[in-house]
Amino acid sequence: QRVAVFLNMHDEVRTDDILQDIFKRGKVCFIPRYFTKSSHMDMLQLRDMEDMKTLPLTSWNIQQPADDDNDREEALAT
Repeated sequence: QRVAVFLNMHDEVRTDDILQDIFKRGKVCFIPRYFTKSSHMDMLQLRDMEDMKTLPLTSWNIQQPADDDNDREEALAT
């Protein structure tokens, strides 16, 4: 019922179809958020495909929730 998946960069395996299937099946989706000066990574909930389109880009052009986005469920905390 809960799935974690990465959001691909332009040169990686495309995950768009996987994400669409996750939401179509009513599953809860989590994506990584990493911090540049740390090895820590959170797995935060992605609400839907529209939510993905609004995510900011990191300096590596990776979409992820903003550092100050504290309104998302964290997969390992629930």
